[in-house]
Amino acid sequence: MKAKELTLIIFYAAVLVALAYTFQHARMVTGIRGISYFFTIFGAIPNVLAILSFRGRRWRFLSMGCIIVLLVLPSYIHGAPFDITKTIFIVPFFFSDVVFNSCHKYFENKSKLLYWSVLFANVFYLVKIPLSLIRFQLFFSPYVVKLYIELIKGLVGVIVIEATVGAYLGYKIYQSIKVVL
Repeated sequence: MKAKELTLIIFYAAVLVALAYTFQHARMVTGIRGISYFFTIFGAIPNVLAILSFRGRRWRFLSMGCIIVLLVLPSYIHGAPFDITKTIFIVPFFFSDVVFNSCHKYFENKSKLLYWSVLFANVFYLVKIPLSLIRFQLFFSPYVVKLYIELIKGLVGVIVIEATVGAYLGYKIYQSIKVVL
């Protein structure tokens, strides 16, 4: 791995953690559970930009995810500080790295990276839903599980729309800066 790639990995991880802290504060200030799902678009843009910047090379996106999980672990994002169950959120990074980097070259050769980006963003954010549900069922009360299920039923459409728009914007940003990368 070259220094330029490592710099990109750390940069994207830092941006995503900064955004996560910002949106966590939105929940703390308003008290509205699930308000962070309305900001999916702001997470989808750097995620798509990151995976496009890595150009199908393996383990870059997973490395970024590991850095994010390590930075989030001592914070209140996704639960109490040092809650080891937060590490379950490495799974979407691993899944996306393996599946989407495997077919990156195919979509790039067909000039269909926009469709690839949209598919990636939607799968990435939709994989997080059952992982959160598993975590809640194992470690939280049935009330929290019921509340999460009701919340997600109403917000799945918002998540899909925002992930799609975020993927489109991330792709457009990537097209304008890919010469530099």
